[in-house]
Amino acid sequence: KNNNNNNNTPKKDFFYVPETRILIGDILTILMACQLLGFVDVLNRPEFWSNGGFNQPIGLAPPDPITGTTTLTTLIRRDSIMSISWVASSLKNNGYTYAAIADNGSAVKATLAIFVDYCSLLCLYALGVAVWVNQ
Repeated sequence: KNNNNNNNTPKKDFFYVPETRILIGDILTILMACQLLGFVDVLNRPEFWSNGGFNQPIGLAPPDPITGTTTLTTLIRRDSIMSISWVASSLKNNGYTYAAIADNGSAVKATLAIFVDYCSLLCLYALGVAVWVNQ
């Protein structure tokens, strides 16, 4: 009798990251992108330019009375959402394995698969927030 079922193989750990340098690079890149997006948000506010632009004093002021948000809370929220979505999609697609970076073809293939899942997670998050807010 030919039995090809091998029940002695260990179960793969979903959260195991064999190449941690890729994970660290991803998290730092997302943090830098969030800071640049926050910088663009500040530059696009008319209050920034009417208060002197780059010549205005930097203080520890309370949240803006017009928008009700601060730059730091926006940065933390944006970075959290983007980092969790990217790392989760990378773990799902084995983006932190050596096989994902073996050659240029596999790196591009893995990155595109990760990006598609990342965008899907961001869309699901936005839909979930919209449903939760409208209740």
